[in-house]
Amino acid sequence: MPRSQSHPKALVGYSDITALNLALAAHGIISYSGIMATSGDGFGEDTLDPFSEANFFQAVQQKDLDFVQPADAPLTVHRGGASVSGRLVPVCLSLLESLVSTRYVPDLTGALLLIEDVTEELYAVDRTLTQLRLNGTLAKLSGVLIGSFNGWKDERDEILAKHVPRLVLEMTPESVAVVSGFVYGHIPRRFTLPVGAQVSVDFASGTIHVSR
Repeated sequence: MPRSQSHPKALVGYSDITALNLALAAHGIISYSGIMATSGDGFGEDTLDPFSEANFFQAVQQKDLDFVQPADAPLTVHRGGASVSGRLVPVCLSLLESLVSTRYVPDLTGALLLIEDVTEELYAVDRTLTQLRLNGTLAKLSGVLIGSFNGWKDERDEILAKHVPRLVLEMTPESVAVVSGFVYGHIPRRFTLPVGAQVSVDFASGTIHVSR
């Protein structure tokens, strides 16, 4: 996995840290979107999920370049073939919205945009995706990979799970793969993934393979 020789330290974080992840990716530096030391189900908490912990060390120590979905969390392919490849850009969607069209967002042409967010109403997700459609971002992509949209702990979480994929399908060209169910987001069990790395995703096995 590529790393800048002049920036050997691994930066890992999610949510607001998305801004730093994107800025580094725009300069060709790989960072990681994943669990943090002390932040909801992070290190130092009794609720730290074993999958999340193991995946964190797998990512930052580069032990294995295949990141695999848990067996009980199958993906749902809404559009696309058996697999898709591109530059992986995992983001908190509202943070991408705040930076889009600035120099702090990498070129998303051919990218796989992995999206998630927390405590965002469906209308807000609709508004953000509409902006990304109107400015041409969504049309550039090879695929939109959908993680968790949650945080309300009521019927709004179910509404988001049902309708975010629908919105993505409506706002992307037929050439863009759309797949949901990735264990990524503001949830206890989640991936730590390299931001800006070239990957291929096999939908049947739920494997994200990072190219060297």
